[in-house]
Amino acid sequence: DFKPSLSENGKQIAFVSYASNLTPLDGPYYDVFLRDRSAGTTTLMSTDDIGTLSNSDSYYNAISDDGTKVAFFTYSSTFANASGYNNVYVKDVATGILTLASAGSDGLTASYYIEASISISQDGQYVSFGSYYSVFTAPPLGYTGPADTNNTGDLFVKNMTTGELVLASTNSSGALSTNGIQS
Repeated sequence: DFKPSLSENGKQIAFVSYASNLTPLDGPYYDVFLRDRSAGTTTLMSTDDIGTLSNSDSYYNAISDDGTKVAFFTYSSTFANASGYNNVYVKDVATGILTLASAGSDGLTASYYIEASISISQDGQYVSFGSYYSVFTAPPLGYTGPADTNNTGDLFVKNMTTGELVLASTNSSGALSTNGIQS
């Protein structure tokens, strides 16, 4: 998905591009960028904490309303805690710190076949994503909710402050979705 996402005040725009001339450092992959219209700057978001470039495509971005966090999906295996599949990360715009979102607080990832839609809350504390991976049949630390045993796509919400990961695609009784989620 190459849709741009806009901060609430419209000053920051997160977007995906294959262009190699938007920033001095850029690899030969689809990357996530942040354009700050007030400052007139474009920053590569799909890097790790120290600026290591992604070694694969990154896309499906979302920016927090306050413009402080950018979430994105990547196939990169060069980032910390990469599962070898696809992952969802959140980049802190001010500090450059990259945090894995598609994992429980013990680091076990929920990142096999991530669904296309990624959302981030207004302040960047919560990130939602879909996954077909049933790593949570034996719930890891930081996971709350029923075991993921429906063998279909499910919606997860990660609290980036506490590390809590919640299976959200359930009914009011806590039963799992029978037909999965659609993005």
